[in-house]
Amino acid sequence: MSKKPYIHKRIIAYVIDIFLVAMISSILILPFNKNDQYDLKLNELKEVTDKYSKKEISEEEYLSKFNNVNYDLTKININQTIAVAVVCLVYFVGFNYYKNGQTIGKKLMKLRIVSKDESKLSINQLFIRTLVGGTVLSNATTAILMFTLSKENYLIY
Repeated sequence: MSKKPYIHKRIIAYVIDIFLVAMISSILILPFNKNDQYDLKLNELKEVTDKYSKKEISEEEYLSKFNNVNYDLTKININQTIAVAVVCLVYFVGFNYYKNGQTIGKKLMKLRIVSKDESKLSINQLFIRTLVGGTVLSNATTAILMFTLSKENYLIY
């Protein structure tokens, strides 16, 4: 059995990988990013925040308006959320499977992932590992909630 790598190498590898996933996602999403509705909602959010900081509205009113605008922004960005989840799956499952347990970050840090018996991980193991990793699970949960819950129920969570 091989020695486990130092945690800082694993963290650096993960940061490199997340940076690459963010870049790839941004490039894929860029053509669809022009949305006047999104800009209007961002301005609305800025106005609400400004009013609250100037004490023109109460905390309760601020939180209510902030949550409503935040919901609308999340709904507008649902395609981006789904795209990031897909890119994460393809990157973390695909690279690890086809590149012998190494993503670009792991390769740069001279790391690789293997099964307990040090054999190559299966697609299923990598898929579960990626879901448990959080990014995909978080984005998938957001997408599911946005499509299934009403605005009022979504804001409760």
